[in-house]
Amino acid sequence: MFLRCYHESVGANGVSRVFVAYPSEPARLKSTIGNAVTELTRERFKLQITPWEEMDIPGRFIHDEVMEHIDEAEFVVADITRLNFNVTFEVGYALGRSKRVVLTMNESLSPPTREITQLGIYDNLGHAKYENARGLAQIIRYVEDVEPLRFPVDDIDHSAPIYVLDTLFKTDASVRITSKIKKARIRYRSFDPREQPRLSALETYRNVKRSIAVIVNLLPSDATDHRLNNLRAAFLMGISYGLDKDLLAFQEGAEPVPLDYRELVATYRYPRDVDGYINELAPRVVEGLQTIEGRSTTQLQGLLANMDLGATAAENEVETLRDYYVATHEFGQVTNGAARLAVGRKGSGKSALFFQATDKLSSNKPRIVLDLKPEGHQLARFKTLVLKLLESAVQEHAIVAFWEYILLLEICNKILEKDRQVHLRNHNLTERYQDLRQLYTPELLAEGGDFSERLLRLINRIGDTFRAQYGTDGKVYLSPDQVTGLIYGHDIQELRKQLAEYLLYKDDVYVLIDNIDKGWPTRGVEAIDILILRSLLEATRK
Repeated sequence: MFLRCYHESVGANGVSRVFVAYPSEPARLKSTIGNAVTELTRERFKLQITPWEEMDIPGRFIHDEVMEHIDEAEFVVADITRLNFNVTFEVGYALGRSKRVVLTMNESLSPPTREITQLGIYDNLGHAKYENARGLAQIIRYVEDVEPLRFPVDDIDHSAPIYVLDTLFKTDASVRITSKIKKARIRYRSFDPREQPRLSALETYRNVKRSIAVIVNLLPSDATDHRLNNLRAAFLMGISYGLDKDLLAFQEGAEPVPLDYRELVATYRYPRDVDGYINELAPRVVEGLQTIEGRSTTQLQGLLANMDLGATAAENEVETLRDYYVATHEFGQVTNGAARLAVGRKGSGKSALFFQATDKLSSNKPRIVLDLKPEGHQLARFKTLVLKLLESAVQEHAIVAFWEYILLLEICNKILEKDRQVHLRNHNLTERYQDLRQLYTPELLAEGGDFSERLLRLINRIGDTFRAQYGTDGKVYLSPDQVTGLIYGHDIQELRKQLAEYLLYKDDVYVLIDNIDKGWPTRGVEAIDILILRSLLEATRK
């Protein structure tokens, strides 16, 4: 159960309203806040306290009432002595509605400072600490400045109008969500906890403000990182609702959803269930872009307020990156075909190099540019599959065959996508295009999806085929022919031959791959990781 206090204080200028949100556990916290309310009541505060159950109250709808109270309040007090989904949603909503938010924390009750730091939302929003009811009453009593936080005024990002809260572990559902957005031909920005563990309030507000739509995925309680993920989601949903953004919130499984945003959540059972929701969202995003086309907002005055240092990840500013990207020596080597491997620490600009090189190379229309970004969990799943099922003597052969097959299929897919209209105007390509399409269609084209889904399907198919043919009783030694039969779903020689004939009418082919190191363990690179990378380089030579 959690409590909210709705204060009405009568002053010289009339009635001043304050909304207070806090969890009711532990009991000492509830008692302390109650005593603070009593003390304020004796002075000049008129109080109305309404408790209700946190998880499920049959027959009561509280969402509109809570939001209305926040809308009417001059400022909001939120206690974060215990992190709570509903309170976090309300803090986000209050910020979205341009309310002053006063965060409080009871130091005597062992507040979760480590979890707050991991979360990132609250640690850079100043908060007031207290030890007892008198201290809390004094904090509320002396709030004078009710001006809200001043955020930079950002225009809608036309190039990437959707903001996605990604999950730490890329489940089938999270992959499906991003894949469907890509398939709708709409770019998106995202927060990826693998790349940036902390989610700051400023970054969240600015990204939501720049978006037409926001997508979050709530995880069930048995999922790793579910608590931090769902706290991030609650905050993001609150800001989105406060800013009147198109919000699409998914709930994996049928677990109860916190009351404040229960009516905002779409529950799904299978990953494919998200397709319909995103198919409905896409035209709304396009309509929203058309509505605000040409509109510009007035920027806040002052150098610091208007300063933009760029996004924390190159993936979130693909279109604007070209405006300030500095062409380095490495960039020149990559675009000239003189470099095969770019190595650098995290944050050194590898992804920026990937996007800018792709952009420049793609400007040559007769050229085929294949840009691939495998997700870490896919490579980790493949690594586990190889280590668990295959003897070391055949591992390298299997990995090289896997990469070669993937690259051939993706080049074929890129041709079918890029030359959909071109082959109708070029008689040299027409027949060859139809042959490629017929060869490629049976396994992958009919199922659609993006590279992430295609890669995941291939890995799952290899695993299922292996278990069906060879069982699961330990590692198995396979001959080269058996490995080939296990991995290839096509006549590889025919596929290679047809691609070679088709590419005679193209200038050249560039294959750019990012995120190879995403599945590597943080404790250090393992021998299998180096083997996968070396096998990829070997496959590109073929």
